[in-house]
Amino acid sequence: MGIAGLGLLAAISVAFGLVAHLIVGRRVSRWLWLYAAAGYFVAGILVSEFWFG
Repeated sequence: MGIAGLGLLAAISVAFGLVAHLIVGRRVSRWLWLYAAAGYFVAGILVSEFWFG
């Protein structure tokens, strides 16, 4: 994947986490954005390296 790919995936993951947090709000957890971003990042790594790699 490379450094540029990891950086882009990290940026998209954080954006996804923030959008998820904005949609759900504070009703679930104040750390929802972090959980969503981490899950999106891990899923992106798995798909990139194991499915297409």
